[in-house]
Amino acid sequence: MKLAITDVDQALLPGIREVAPRLKLTLDSGGVALSARQAPGALTVTLADGRAEIHYPTRAAFFRGLMLLSLEARGQETFHLSETPRFETDGAMIDVSRNTFPKVQCVKDMIRAMALMGLNMLMLYMEDAYEIEGEPYFGYMRGRYSPDELRAIDDYADLFGIEVVPCIQTLAHLREALQWDVYREVRDTDDILMIDAEKTYALIAKMIDAVSKPLRSKRIHLGMDEAHYVGLGKYLRKNGPCDRFELMTRHLTRVCEIARERGLSPMIWSDMYFRLASVDSEYRGTEHTLPARLFETPLPDVGLVYWDYYENDPAVYETMLAMHARFERPVLFAGAAWTWCGATPHYDKAITCSRAALAACKKAGVREVFVTAWQDDGDGFAVNALAAMQYYAEQGYADAVDEDAFARRFWAVTGVSLAAFEDYGSLHRVPGLADVGVDPVNPANNLLWQDVLMGLLDRNTAVLADALAERYARLAPRLHAHSAAYPEYEPLFDMAESICLVLAKKVTIGLRLKACYDQDDRAALQRMAEEDLSALSALVKTLRLRHRKAWFALNEPFGWEVLDIRYGGLLARIDTAISRIGAYLAGETDSIPELARERLFHNRVREDTDLSSVNDYSRIATAAYMWWQ
Repeated sequence: MKLAITDVDQALLPGIREVAPRLKLTLDSGGVALSARQAPGALTVTLADGRAEIHYPTRAAFFRGLMLLSLEARGQETFHLSETPRFETDGAMIDVSRNTFPKVQCVKDMIRAMALMGLNMLMLYMEDAYEIEGEPYFGYMRGRYSPDELRAIDDYADLFGIEVVPCIQTLAHLREALQWDVYREVRDTDDILMIDAEKTYALIAKMIDAVSKPLRSKRIHLGMDEAHYVGLGKYLRKNGPCDRFELMTRHLTRVCEIARERGLSPMIWSDMYFRLASVDSEYRGTEHTLPARLFETPLPDVGLVYWDYYENDPAVYETMLAMHARFERPVLFAGAAWTWCGATPHYDKAITCSRAALAACKKAGVREVFVTAWQDDGDGFAVNALAAMQYYAEQGYADAVDEDAFARRFWAVTGVSLAAFEDYGSLHRVPGLADVGVDPVNPANNLLWQDVLMGLLDRNTAVLADALAERYARLAPRLHAHSAAYPEYEPLFDMAESICLVLAKKVTIGLRLKACYDQDDRAALQRMAEEDLSALSALVKTLRLRHRKAWFALNEPFGWEVLDIRYGGLLARIDTAISRIGAYLAGETDSIPELARERLFHNRVREDTDLSSVNDYSRIATAAYMWWQ
C-alpha cells in the first residue's frame, strides 16, 4: 500500500518509518492520503475515496490504527472501523533476569510489535540485570543493561507512545546478586534483603536511581513478591521473633519513601500482604481466611499489582479484585503468557487464563493490565509471548475477541500465521486431554530433561507415552514446514522441530529400557544401546545446535552456559546409559540398580492424566541434591 502523509503529527513520522516495512507500506506522495487526529475516545480508521483517516486517543493507538488500515485495505477500498480502549494501560512485562537476557535489538523488535498491537506499556523485569555505578558484582557475568542501553530502549519505545517501566526487586528474588560476599551485610536469607539495615536502604536507593534515571517514566515497580522467609534468616537470629506483617509494612514504607523522594510513583506485587496475613499463607482465597487488620493497616501510597497466572474461572479473579479494592489503592492486574514451561510457550493455558482474567478485570473496572513473560527455568525467548500479547491487545480494544480478527492481526503484526505459532506453542498439549488445568502439565520440558536411566517421570508418563510419542512425530514435519514458510522465525521453528524429534524417541525410551531389564531381554537391551540410545544422542546434539542458534540470534550469550551444562549432562547420561548396559551385558556387573528400582509417581500428580507439572530442571533431571540450585 502506498501512503501519502498529508496531515499527521510530525512526531509520529519516525515511528511510521520504523513499522512501514512490516506493514508493507510505501511512503509515496502519490499514494492514499493519510490524515490523523488525536482526541479522547475511540480509535477510528476510515478509508474512502482514496483518503484515509485515523482518529486516535493515544500515540500507541495510532500505530494500531495504522496496522488496521494496512490490513483492511488489502481487501477493500472503503471501510470504517471503530474500537474503544477498555484499559488505560494495556501492556507486557518481559523477564530479563532468568538467564534469558534478550538483546536490545530483540527488545526493540518486541516494542515495534507492541506498537502495531496498540499496547502502550513495556515493563522490564530486572532482578540484577542492570548496572549500578560502584557495584561491579551486581549482575556480574549475568548479562545486564547499561544506562545507555536502557536509554536506547526507552527512546525507541517513545517513538510509539509506549511507556517503559522498570520492574526490580527490593526485598526477595535477589539470590544471584546476594551470592557474592560483598552483599553479606544486607543479606537476610540467600535471596532476601535484610530489613532495617541502613546499608540495605543505601543499596536500594542505588537500585532505584540506576533503573529510573535512564527512563522517562515516573513509575517504578518495586517487586517484593514471594518473600516467604522474610525475617526468618539472619534477621531472626539478630532481632528475635517479630510480627512479619508489621516488618513487611515497615520495609515497604521505607522503600516507598526512597522512591517518592525521587519523584517516582511506586507499585508492588500484592501477594506478600495476603500471605503474611492469611491463616494458611495463601495468596488466592476468600475473605473469611483473612484477618480484618489486612485491610485496616495503613499502606503507603503504592499501587498494588494483583498477579494471577493460573485460574480459568473469572469468579476467582473477581473475588480477588474485590479484596484488592478494599485497600483503596490503585489496582493493576498482571496475567501470564505462560512462557516459563520450557523453550516454547504453553499457548492453550495462556489464552484460557487471559480470557477469564480480562473478563473479570473489565467487570471490576480495572484500568491497568499487563501480561507477563516469565522465564522461570531460563531456556526460552521473549518472542514466545507474542500471541498472548496480541490477545491482550484484542481484549483491550473490544468486549470479546473475534477469533478471525485475532489471527489476521497477529499475522499483520508479526509476519507469521497464528496457526503456525499455535503449533509452536502446542508442545505441551496432551492427546485426549482437552482442558488445561489450574496447574497444567508441561511434558515437553519434563520429558526432554529427565534422565534415561532414572526415569523420574516415567511412571507418570506410562499410560500416555505411546500417544505422546506419536503426537510429537506428527508435529515435527508441521514445524519443519513453518520454518520454510517463515524465514524470520526459522531458528525457533527449527528448534521446536528438533524438540519434537527428540521427544518422539525419548518419551518411551526409559519405559522400554526398564521393561527390557525387568524381563532380562538382553538382546533387546543391546539393540536399544546400539541403536535407540545412539540415535537419541545424535538427535539431542542437533537440538542443542538449533537451540543455540536461536539463543544467539535473540539473546545475549550470558545464560547459555546453563543450557550447555544441561545438554552436556543429558548427552553424558545417554553415554553413561550405553556404557552401563554394555558392562551389564558383558558380565562386568551383575545388575543395573538404576533400572532395577521401582518407578514411583513424581510429585503433583494430576488425577486425570497422571502427568506432572514441574518447571524446575533440578527436580526433573535428578532426585539427588544439586547444591548449586
